[in-house]
Amino acid sequence: MRIRSKDKSNKFNRKLVYGLLCLTAIFIMITVGCTGGSGNTRVLFQHSAIQPLLEGGFQGRMNCGELVKHGNLGIGTFDGLDGEMVVLDGTVYQILSDGKAYQAADSLGTPFAAVTFFQGEKIAP
Repeated sequence: MRIRSKDKSNKFNRKLVYGLLCLTAIFIMITVGCTGGSGNTRVLFQHSAIQPLLEGGFQGRMNCGELVKHGNLGIGTFDGLDGEMVVLDGTVYQILSDGKAYQAADSLGTPFAAVTFFQGEKIAP
């Protein structure tokens, strides 16, 4: 039986969405003890939900410039599932299929992201 390319693409997208869901769950567990910026403690800002992604809603309504107003650490994805998003120290990075991290433009959209304000309590020697 021959698999059509559309079927392969759907399987890839489904795996990507499930992978993102797992990363989000891990991220939430890690950030439970985070302190928030501007007096907000233990707040996780989540843009959208996983259900629209599972239903094929890959276009976001928020851009990266707006997202970082809600947190300086987080994960997500970009419009059209064009790479993985990592927010670190308030800078948004786009991890593409070549495995490299690129600084994302503020205008890039996201259909799903989760961020929080993080401030470490201890500095490792």
